[in-house]
Amino acid sequence: MQVIVNGAISGLVIAILGLAFQLVYLPTKVFHVALGAIFSAAPFFVLACLNIGWPVPAAIAIGLLSAIVLSLLCEWSTHAPISKHRGSFAAHFISSLGIYTIIVQALTLNWGADLKVIRSGVDPVIFLGNLVLTHTQLWKVGGSLTILIGFYLWLQFTSMGLQFRGLADNPNELSLRGYNIGKLRLISFGVSGAMVGAAAILVARDTGFFTYGGLQELMLAVVAAIIGGRQSFAGPVIGGFILGIARMEIEWYISSQWIDISTFVVLSLFLLLRPNGIIVRKARLEAEQAS
Repeated sequence: MQVIVNGAISGLVIAILGLAFQLVYLPTKVFHVALGAIFSAAPFFVLACLNIGWPVPAAIAIGLLSAIVLSLLCEWSTHAPISKHRGSFAAHFISSLGIYTIIVQALTLNWGADLKVIRSGVDPVIFLGNLVLTHTQLWKVGGSLTILIGFYLWLQFTSMGLQFRGLADNPNELSLRGYNIGKLRLISFGVSGAMVGAAAILVARDTGFFTYGGLQELMLAVVAAIIGGRQSFAGPVIGGFILGIARMEIEWYISSQWIDISTFVVLSLFLLLRPNGIIVRKARLEAEQAS
């Protein structure tokens, strides 16, 4: 039971990252590689604030704000102009990869490439029957569930959420109805950055962080989105749980050296047996043609 609970908690963070990736990819078709660099950057801003004596809540707020700003800058400076000129998927991908490289190199030049930690001392634990949970794990559960519940309430029960679902379904029709597509795209990049920043800070408090750590987390997010369903906002959450539990089971019963291999074994099985993922949503004909 301990292994399953640990895997589910890890899966919550992967679910947040997968949803953050899907938030940009589904409505804009931008493969947001720069999210990996944003994941790496957020904890560094938190650490910098803590080092100059800022209180923890203020430092976390700056870390989240930095992630949001960086993600918005990706859209404003690069992806929006490329989309305006009807650039290809490859143009977006290469540009995002370039942004990733620039941010990571800037972080390395300023802070170095060695492992950093936010938490000092031993992480306290609590006992729930036969389960042992650290305070960081509790923060992961509380923070991740708050983000997921808040997002889905916003998506389902607000006017802006309805517009956002329309953007993901058929941006061309939404534009013809007079909605501001540029504003909605900025919202998708901003919310995605906030989610990645929150996940990065939670992970950094648990296992530490370094400049190149975001790329591996991004790959987990992409795999979660693929196996959960590429046309659904719920898919990455399901995929994240599957990955989290599967990776923890492999680490516990076999070896930690097989974790990354197992991730892509799971991906290969889904691509062979269920290439559209767990959740398959049939889109309207005009929406399929628009995508």
